[in-house]
Amino acid sequence: MNTTPSGEQQLRVPGVKYRPVTKTRMVETTIGGETRLTAQTYKDWEPVPPRNLDAIFLRAVIGLAVGMTAVSVIWSTASIGDQLSTVVLAEIAYGSASAFELTWIALQVVEWLLRYDPERAKLARCGGWVALAVVVGSVVTHGVDKDKIAAGVIGGGVSILAKGLWVVVMKMFTVPLGENSADFLRQKREELAVNRVVLGEKNRLDGVQAYLTAIYGEQAAQPIEQPRPAPAELPAAPAAPPVPAAPAIPAAAPIPAAPALQHVPAPAIPAPAAPAVQPTVAPAVPAVPPAPAPAVPAASVASVAAPAAAPAPVAQPAPAPVAPVLQIAGAPSISSTIREALKADQAISDEDLIAHVASVHGDRPGIADTVTRTRRRIENPAPKKRKKGA
Repeated sequence: MNTTPSGEQQLRVPGVKYRPVTKTRMVETTIGGETRLTAQTYKDWEPVPPRNLDAIFLRAVIGLAVGMTAVSVIWSTASIGDQLSTVVLAEIAYGSASAFELTWIALQVVEWLLRYDPERAKLARCGGWVALAVVVGSVVTHGVDKDKIAAGVIGGGVSILAKGLWVVVMKMFTVPLGENSADFLRQKREELAVNRVVLGEKNRLDGVQAYLTAIYGEQAAQPIEQPRPAPAELPAAPAAPPVPAAPAIPAAAPIPAAPALQHVPAPAIPAPAAPAVQPTVAPAVPAVPPAPAPAVPAASVASVAAPAAAPAPVAQPAPAPVAPVLQIAGAPSISSTIREALKADQAISDEDLIAHVASVHGDRPGIADTVTRTRRRIENPAPKKRKKGA
């Protein structure tokens, strides 16, 4: 147990380094019988974390790679610029020479950003090696031109060493992903890309809409009515096949039963027999002419051939009352018809106004939207712009 600078006891672990720090805590302070929480500073000890040698070495390697890249850029720019300065101005030559080395560096950065997407990073990786080959070839060509082949080869090796060191550093951070993890990351990246595109397009379209509204007023916010295409004609229904007349002949089979009824007195026929015979004989009457039966008594024939009583008519519901429609003759257009109707009755409902316009101009496709939109424009006209200098 050791005493902290503030006088409190603190447990210290042997072998661990500590350093004094200043901290703040809230304590109760009472003045004049009123107690409040106030801030109080005090001294304390906190353990010092051990040095992370891995992080130190990694920073050293990255710093070395950055330094070698800077040296290779300077060397390649000087070598290629000197070669190009023989045909163009020195400023242009050295500015163009720097693009050779910066190309593979930019592709190396793109490869780093796409390190978790090997398929997309493949193009940047291949392009980086091609750009490096162009740089090395240019540096070697300058050495050959100056009769310093060894210097040219060594100078080209500087860029190769810098590129190779960056490849090793990237391998430390590029962790291969499994099939499931790679697909999960791909789906997440795709969702974020779609959201970014949708939000960007929405922001752009909102800006265009705000500009049109500022220039053309509220009418720019109303959608322009597009002509509706005519409905496609439906193909004619195929004609029903003709019903053969031969199958209708068996329907007249009950007719031979008529001679059997001539021996039965008329009072002996029960009343329910007529409905039983009616469904069989009635459908066959239009197809087969009735056969003569002179021997059948009149009462029997009347009971068989008498048609069934017509069903009682079903009471139909009374039609709903139709709102009175204003009659305005001679309306040259839908707009003038609506104006006349509003002059006659400003409180007319949209349904009655639509019915009135339809009775004058006919029921057209989209007439309800046209009437409603025209009425709003008439009742709430857009303010006119003031001319400059007025």
